[in-house]
Amino acid sequence: MTFEIRPVTREDFRAWVTSDRADSFAHRFISKADMSDKWALCEGVWSDKRLAAAIITTISVTRPTTANLQLLHTFAHYRRQGCARTLVLKSVSDAWARGALYYRVSSEADAQGFYRSLGFRFWGEQKSGTLLSMFRMGGPTVGDGAHDISDANIRKAVMPSDKTKRGAVVEFYGEAR
Repeated sequence: MTFEIRPVTREDFRAWVTSDRADSFAHRFISKADMSDKWALCEGVWSDKRLAAAIITTISVTRPTTANLQLLHTFAHYRRQGCARTLVLKSVSDAWARGALYYRVSSEADAQGFYRSLGFRFWGEQKSGTLLSMFRMGGPTVGDGAHDISDANIRKAVMPSDKTKRGAVVEFYGEAR
């Protein structure tokens, strides 16, 4: 199957949402993208003029710059065909090219196997129930990165002094796994 990666509008995305249970997250994707006004950053994998998956990645303006995978969804019909993998690997590569020093993902528990298959490692569970992965970028791939708790910026993100801070890890694994 050949994929084309190109921008996705809100209308594009909405047009491919189905009633399939596997597409239930698509409604949250729309709500979150609307709330944060991030549609201009949305990219998708298209197959035969159909939207297969979409991703939104932001890069912080504060230093050190951190790329944040905000949203990722693969439509039901395209699951397990490499669409999400293609988008995440491109997101990491693009973040490196744009000068991001760190890459961060908050993953639902049921998606952690997918991220681990790409080389992501998780530091622990956040207050929201999601799992946090963050690494210092060392090149355009996840494998080039360093999951190193002695890095001051990772340590600050993973183990902030204020555990009530949004994104804080409340159950720390002791090391990334």
